[in-house]
Amino acid sequence: MNPNRSLEDFLRNVINKFHRALTLRETLQVIVEEARIFLGVDRVKIYKFASDGSGEVLAEAVNRAALPSLLGLHFPVEDIPPQAREELGNQRKMIAVDVAHRRKKSHELSGRISPTEHSNGHYTTVDSCHIQYLLAMGVLSSLTVPVMQDQQLWGIMAVHHSKPRRFTEQEWETMALLSKEVSLAITQSQLSRQVHQQQVQEALVQRLETTVAQYGDRPETWQYALETVGQAVEADGAVLYIAPDLTGSVAQHYQWNLRFDWGNWLETSLWQELMRGQPSAAMEPMAAVQSTWEKPRPFTSVAPLPPTNCVPHGYTLGELEQRSDWIAPPESLSAENFQSFLIVPLAADQQWVGSLILLRKEKSLVKHWAGKRGIDRRNILPRLSFEAWEETQKLVPTWNRSERKLAQVASTQLYMAITQQFVTRLITQQTAYDPLTQLPNWIIFNRQLTLALLDALYEGKMVGVLVIAMDRFKRINESFGHKTGDGLLQEVADRLNQKLSPLAAYSPLLSRWHGDGFTILLTQISDNQEMIPLCERLLSTFQEPFFLQGQPIYLTASMGISTAPYDGETAESLLKFAEIALTRAKCQGKNTYQFYRPQDSAPMLDRLTLESDLRQALTNQEFVLYFQPQVALDTGKLLGVEALVRWQHPRLGQVAPDVFIPLAEELGLINHLGQWVLETACATHQHFFRETGRRLRMAVNISARQFQDEKWLNSVLECLKRTGMPPEDLELEITESLMMEDIKGTVVLLHRLREEGVQVAIDDFGTGYSSLSILKQLPIHRLKIDKSFVNDLLNEGADTAIIQYVIDLANGLNLETVAEGIESEAQLQRLQKMGCHLGQGYFLTRPLPAEAMMTYLYYPQILDFGPTPPLPKVALPETETEAGQGNVGDRPLPNSLNRENPWTEKLHDYVLLKERLQQRNVKEKLVLKIANKIRASLNINDILYSTVTEVRQFLNTDRVVLFKFNSQWSGQVVTESHNDFCRSIINDEIDDPCFKGHYLRLYREGRVRAVSDIEKADLADCHKELLRHYQVKANLVVPVVFNENLWGLLIAHECKTPRYWQEEDLQLLMELATQVAIAIHQGELYEQLETANIRLQQISSLDALTQVGNRYLFDSTLEREWQRLQRIREPLALLLCDVDFFKGFNDNYGHPAGDRCLKKIADAMAKVAKRPTDLVARYGGEEFAIILSETSLEGAINVTEALQVEVANLAIPHTVSGTGHVTLSIGIAVYTPERHINPNALVKAADLALYEAKAKGRNQWLAYEGSQLPHVDGEV
Repeated sequence: MNPNRSLEDFLRNVINKFHRALTLRETLQVIVEEARIFLGVDRVKIYKFASDGSGEVLAEAVNRAALPSLLGLHFPVEDIPPQAREELGNQRKMIAVDVAHRRKKSHELSGRISPTEHSNGHYTTVDSCHIQYLLAMGVLSSLTVPVMQDQQLWGIMAVHHSKPRRFTEQEWETMALLSKEVSLAITQSQLSRQVHQQQVQEALVQRLETTVAQYGDRPETWQYALETVGQAVEADGAVLYIAPDLTGSVAQHYQWNLRFDWGNWLETSLWQELMRGQPSAAMEPMAAVQSTWEKPRPFTSVAPLPPTNCVPHGYTLGELEQRSDWIAPPESLSAENFQSFLIVPLAADQQWVGSLILLRKEKSLVKHWAGKRGIDRRNILPRLSFEAWEETQKLVPTWNRSERKLAQVASTQLYMAITQQFVTRLITQQTAYDPLTQLPNWIIFNRQLTLALLDALYEGKMVGVLVIAMDRFKRINESFGHKTGDGLLQEVADRLNQKLSPLAAYSPLLSRWHGDGFTILLTQISDNQEMIPLCERLLSTFQEPFFLQGQPIYLTASMGISTAPYDGETAESLLKFAEIALTRAKCQGKNTYQFYRPQDSAPMLDRLTLESDLRQALTNQEFVLYFQPQVALDTGKLLGVEALVRWQHPRLGQVAPDVFIPLAEELGLINHLGQWVLETACATHQHFFRETGRRLRMAVNISARQFQDEKWLNSVLECLKRTGMPPEDLELEITESLMMEDIKGTVVLLHRLREEGVQVAIDDFGTGYSSLSILKQLPIHRLKIDKSFVNDLLNEGADTAIIQYVIDLANGLNLETVAEGIESEAQLQRLQKMGCHLGQGYFLTRPLPAEAMMTYLYYPQILDFGPTPPLPKVALPETETEAGQGNVGDRPLPNSLNRENPWTEKLHDYVLLKERLQQRNVKEKLVLKIANKIRASLNINDILYSTVTEVRQFLNTDRVVLFKFNSQWSGQVVTESHNDFCRSIINDEIDDPCFKGHYLRLYREGRVRAVSDIEKADLADCHKELLRHYQVKANLVVPVVFNENLWGLLIAHECKTPRYWQEEDLQLLMELATQVAIAIHQGELYEQLETANIRLQQISSLDALTQVGNRYLFDSTLEREWQRLQRIREPLALLLCDVDFFKGFNDNYGHPAGDRCLKKIADAMAKVAKRPTDLVARYGGEEFAIILSETSLEGAINVTEALQVEVANLAIPHTVSGTGHVTLSIGIAVYTPERHINPNALVKAADLALYEAKAKGRNQWLAYEGSQLPHVDGEV
């Protein structure tokens, strides 16, 4: 260590310069420079490993007179062999090499070394190749310290000296501390980079929004936007392609930094495919960035914002050239040397409007290597030269995660801007309207229907599509002429508009379809029953005659209706099914309406093709199971699921069960299909149980053919045995009519099933002819009320009475009832009042595929009873009276072009997507502000408190806590923020037995858990009790995970009422939790550094051998106590002690024995000087000093005599001494400090007293007090 540089000065300089450094390299340079000065060595360098194992010297401080500089040089992977990497990375050892003696010594990176280990040392031999390697460098002593980051070996810090030297304990610990400083610097650099990336993203969004808002839809706008994006993403070139739209606008493309025109190229099938984000399966593009909405997320009480589909896909030129349809003008790419492409479709909600293409050129990377190996690989000797040589590498540039994310954000903004311009054009162009009726045409209807389906997904409501066609309109046209027919269509349109005007609550949209057809879109529908009076109202339009050429004409119309989500979930399918229902209405006599039924589609399918495809469907694995939850109607608790088979036809899509099941029975395939359903359902049941720990009843429908098969029962039992499913968890559903075919055989078979533990339910009960006497014989468990009865439940007619009878009958027989097809809240409430036990239906939960069902089971919130609450909406008048004063004709009609309130107002819902994303941007900025505030401090307590305070304000919730786990996965509330009415739970230790078994794995995966109402959620009783104890009504739990390590949980509590947590807020909190985890990691790392600093300062003040104070601590303590006692006028005593004849002891017994002797004497001194203000220090060699504050001469003598006794009791043999054992000579000086006296005077007096005591024959003590102090040069 440099004797002119104290450890205190070194630490102060490192910390001060560390915080002033702007970049990681500057910080590392500060560390190596200060370390070299402190250690007094020739070189200190920091070396970072690359992904291929090679490395580069990032920072270096070197004495160029002794060693050459290695800064910026790269070293091959072979220079640090696997054994060394194992010691440095996995074992985390610091390694010192003594080249002269060909040996090395290692210590743990903690730097904590016992005095015995330090003095004795444990050296091992060094590989001769490594010795030669260091000699070639000119190094005779080295110390290598690992630098860890995220539990991985990031690099090393190497100390080199051109002369032999040993490293002291203090230097070992100092280098371990500096290694942690480097780790902290790396973490800070990562944080700064993330903040910078967020700032770049925000600035880009702002510039794009401002540009489009200011300049509108002009070529200059898109050209500037493209240039802005290209520069932000650091691309070498870029293309913006805007697809043609329905207004007739042709495709446009804009280029930046490209010399050749890409226009024709972009219209090829290959580029159209790539730009739409539909790469060929044969291609393997670079991994796309994961969308924010694709992260594991909880199900919540509201649906999320639509995911942004602008997902980038990366390709290299080599990958594209492998395509058989690859066509490229050779000059366009080869001349400009473009090698890497990032293609981002501008798309959302299945609406594609164009694409952004970013390009990068091949890069030349120049590396300077330290010494070049010989070509002959048989030469295993280390290099003898470290002269630099240059290598130029050609690299195909890639797109990192942050660049992909930035491109995705930019593309989302471009998508919204282009879509907004499209909507504006659409509204202002005649292509949007039917020129005859001035109604919106099919283009607008199709777009608006797509938006309505999206809204319905969020709000849990139905969408209705009505197709109306005039009956016998062709005859009117032929009789009166087309001009008259056109006038009739105009009058029909006006009448329909008038009928729709009071129905504003359903946001109706009337449009011209084709010929004599009209379409109507209705939203906010609760169930089919609600649509019946609406349909009758519309058909009443035609009750009054139309007058054509003065003659009254009575006209009728037919109507077909389809609904989402029951009949379909796309605009195309809903319109197709509504037209099918219209056809059936006309076939049933016209002047009526019909709802679509799945079986209506059957005649339209090619039966022979279906038969052929059905035979191959099982082999081709085209069948899938969906699972519809069955819940208790009194509590909403999930009790079971019904397995429903679906056929995913590769061409026809999903074929209705009403179509393919009868066909399977006819073809003799039903037994195979039924057995597949049973096997799959049982296996899935066990999969659910293994993954979630939840056991549910699995209901499986049994066909007549299966039930009548003699081998069927054995196949059921074998299936249970093979899958391991408990028999009591299986429920077999048989129809009432099937049961009646062979009542005796049925009773025998059902008894066998019951003996095995299998449960049985009668499906479609009430539709057959079973009698009470027969029912009593059957060993069944449940009666399922057919959907047809539930549909008419609210009419209070015969169906209502039948349902009540079935429920009463089941109660009398001690059976449960299950209502099928619950589609409205009114039906649910009526069934609850009637005492029905269980229910299933779309109002509760639609059938879910296995993966979605798994997530359903993970998160209790989706089990909350009742429907998904709708987003707040402004109430609209439903009747003419409620609408306000004035006649219908005085008010604007909802769907008319030439009114003040045109239909185009509804079309602006398209812009809501942009507004939602803008609102998210605002919240993202708020989250960023919170994250910056949290990261502003390095104090862990400040970080934790800022987190809970800011999050509680952001969520506007009652309580937010941070819960930290211990090694046993219980833990403690470490900080909180709460309202006055919530009691404090800080420092509470919580050990929830439900946690480890159910939730730990999910939290470690980063999943969020949201519970809107703990009383209705499917939580374990013990967990509910815990939450009630803490006054919790609803809670939100966000894991705090850093590098896959679960630190703890960020938890929000609602303590007064339940709360539905917004999905948008959940996603932002997940992002914030990531920042919190990084800040906590940084704070804890800084706390470790502070602890290490304290430890290092302690070590710098302690004698390495005896572990009592050293000379530095003695001098600083004497000065401090002299000043303090001077103020309070109290005496200060000093004892200087010397071991008698110690040289002779060393010569006689050896130096190791001398070291042990000094250690024992130091321990004896610590026993007698035991007050907090006392200090024992090694003054030098065999001399010790004891400082006794506020101690008189009498007290000092008492301590001296006690010390002599302690040393005598040690009985350390010393044959050279006159007493035969080790003794001490002691000089005492006592004085009350004064301003004009220097503390050195006290030392001089004690030293004089010691000298005189030794002169008297040793093993003596002598004292000076007050005025007796001799005059010394220390006086001032």
